[in-house]
Amino acid sequence: MAIASGQRITAALLRRLRTAYYTASSTSELTGAVTQGEVPGASVTFTTETAARWFCEAVFDADQQGTNTALMLGYCDVDGTVQAGQAINSDPAASDRHTVSQMWDGTLSAAGTHTIKLLGTLAASQAIRVGNTRLKVTIQEAV
Repeated sequence: MAIASGQRITAALLRRLRTAYYTASSTSELTGAVTQGEVPGASVTFTTETAARWFCEAVFDADQQGTNTALMLGYCDVDGTVQAGQAINSDPAASDRHTVSQMWDGTLSAAGTHTIKLLGTLAASQAIRVGNTRLKVTIQEAV
């Protein structure tokens, strides 16, 4: 909803601007080897009345759990489309544990039910841990 130059702002107009927040935590570990597997529980589903802007903030609790020192990657999936950019646990040492984060944003082009979830790519002996892996989604729409 655009507000025109010189337009009078009323309470009714401001009530049409809505921001919604959703959070989720992982409910169990995602363990490797896996390619873009869903992080259990790190998903939110919501309904918009119009097209809307979305913002996703994610924190991944990345645990090497052994001797595998390959990259660990975290992704954001919006309505079945993996977004550009990853949370990367880079140059890890055996048995390291790190908290890595990333942010994504975009536009939902239509009203309806939408799902935003976290995915991970892990090598063998790696895990995205339960509890400390979190997802926050902010939705801004004019209704």
